[in-house]
Amino acid sequence: MLTIPKCKRSDTGRYNVSLTNSSGTVEISLKATVLSPPSAPKAPISTKDMMGDSCVLQWGAPDDNGGADITNYIVERKVSGTTQYVKYDK
Repeated sequence: MLTIPKCKRSDTGRYNVSLTNSSGTVEISLKATVLSPPSAPKAPISTKDMMGDSCVLQWGAPDDNGGADITNYIVERKVSGTTQYVKYDK
């Protein structure tokens, strides 16, 4: 296993690796992809079709997807009268 501590997204790329021990040397070329959390969704975040206890939320994709496809978002709502947020899962 090869571990590269403190790597950044800018470290993504092709690397040539040479491994040597008493039995000899082997050289390989590999592609490394560094993943990170995506940036925040793009503003403006808007609501529409507000009806009673529901609405439609819209926002733009983030500028940086973190190096991988974004497959879902987690939406939380604030509990009325408190500072607590809970995951909205409907």
